[in-house]
Amino acid sequence: MYDFKRGLTNDSIIIVVSPLYSLINDQLGTLKNRKIKAGVLAKASKKFKLNAVIENCNSLGQLVQQFQMALYHHALSSEAPLYEPAAMKAFTQKHSPGLFEMLLSSITREDSRLSDEHQAVQEQRTVVLLHTLAYFRSQKTSTLQKNEGLFLQHHGASRTAINSGRILGFSTSPRNIDSHKKALITKYPDILMRKVILATEKGFLIVQLLDDFHNILTVRLPTNLKLSLATHMASGLLDIHPSIPAVPIPTRDTRHSRVIVKIGNENKICRGGIVLDYIKELFQGPVLSRMYLETNHQCISPKYIQQQLKELRVYSGLSHDELCTLESTNLIDEFEQSLKSMEDYKSAIDHIFLCCPQLEHYLKKFVVPAPGDWPTWFYQKKLIAQEVNADASFLSVIPEQGPFHVFLNLQEDVVTIYDFLFKKVYKETFGSDLPNKPKPFRISLYHELKKKWMALITEKKVEIWHSVLRSFISSYDSASQIRDKALSFAASKTEQLFHNYLTTPYSRGYSEKDLSLVTGTAADALLKIIKQVGQNLGKAKQVPQETNARGQPKGDMKFFLPTFDTTITSKAMPICKRRPFHNT
Repeated sequence: MYDFKRGLTNDSIIIVVSPLYSLINDQLGTLKNRKIKAGVLAKASKKFKLNAVIENCNSLGQLVQQFQMALYHHALSSEAPLYEPAAMKAFTQKHSPGLFEMLLSSITREDSRLSDEHQAVQEQRTVVLLHTLAYFRSQKTSTLQKNEGLFLQHHGASRTAINSGRILGFSTSPRNIDSHKKALITKYPDILMRKVILATEKGFLIVQLLDDFHNILTVRLPTNLKLSLATHMASGLLDIHPSIPAVPIPTRDTRHSRVIVKIGNENKICRGGIVLDYIKELFQGPVLSRMYLETNHQCISPKYIQQQLKELRVYSGLSHDELCTLESTNLIDEFEQSLKSMEDYKSAIDHIFLCCPQLEHYLKKFVVPAPGDWPTWFYQKKLIAQEVNADASFLSVIPEQGPFHVFLNLQEDVVTIYDFLFKKVYKETFGSDLPNKPKPFRISLYHELKKKWMALITEKKVEIWHSVLRSFISSYDSASQIRDKALSFAASKTEQLFHNYLTTPYSRGYSEKDLSLVTGTAADALLKIIKQVGQNLGKAKQVPQETNARGQPKGDMKFFLPTFDTTITSKAMPICKRRPFHNT
């Protein structure tokens, strides 16, 4: 009932509010149900994503497991380690499809500014990451870690540093590295034997290299008689060139020249002697018979000087391109042996044949060039000349004075003989005095070795080998320790792959600046000297030669040059001015 005084009664309020309350309650129920459903959906979506992540993790784990097993069996085979990105990509595509791309994409960001070089580095890192994952899953799969540990050991890493690689993933334990090194040394003779046999069957050119190597330790508390300890080693190497055919032996008697020499009243045949007629023929040739002014001399361009300077150096720390020149070089042995006499060289050659008997079979079919320094050439020539057995294998070795040492000796001799000229040019060019013992690269006579055989038959490789070996050893290492380190490095051809694909090559820095200013300054200095020589024509004179007790001339003839205000010997004079010598 409606009461005009009291307004709406309770019953009427209930009647009016009840429908509104029901409507609101229904809306609240709907919203509540929607919220519950949204929460359920969110939880379901989150659970689905978590399951997807778990599923992806399981698939990644399965891919890594498949890859690790495949890599383990690959390591047991005789195939080369998988360090090249292209080879590793093909391997993973076969055994664990998508794994290589998955890891590569996870460590590479999408950026158009990234260079091709950066992409190549990322692929190399992916190779390392795959090897590391396989090693973490099973320590039996440790090809990379063994090679990297041996690499670090060769370069002076301590056993403590190497041992940390077991956790960090870059190396196995030092004991495993030692076992790996011993296994490589044990297998190396068979590897060398197969290479020489293959070269014999296929007719590959082999160049023999022999040189001495000295490791000197200065004693901290020297005595009056012993100031240092020296270990004298000999390095025997074979440089095998599969792309170059070997030189067959023509006949037994034509491997070396045969010269008749008179000893007492008896004529004897000297094997490998100097043929005078051939020397005269050379002097009468078009190169040596022409006068200096008749020769068209090649102009030296500053842009070629850098390359020529680079060719004539051997550094203690080698760059990647210098190490690559050892790819065809194989160590026979690094053994304790002094090379000071013919008997020492005989012992060294016998040791080489003992370590590599297959080389004697090669020498029965082909000749072997043997470039070396002057003592190596001289004593090997003496051994050939005095060999009694005409069928000896060693007679197929052709000793040569290597172009590397010949040119270095030539530089030293020229600078010594013409010191008066170089001092004047150096002073005008660089504004300082020429040192008494200048370094080769300061006075280099820029000469290009254009002949292919000169670049091929060279003893520079044995000098590079000595630089590599010296970086691996310590001054206090014994002969046996030096030998083990040399053989382990030579045997580890996997380390060569390691260098090529998994280490950053060290590029030797050298100036590419234009040297025209230096060349022009030197040319001005030479022109000034030539003008002074022209002004002093006829003023040079021969210095009276000293005589001995018998009144005979002693020493070389000497001449005074007013332009340089110095006295020179006849060695600095042209050949025709030294002594009568036919029409030279």
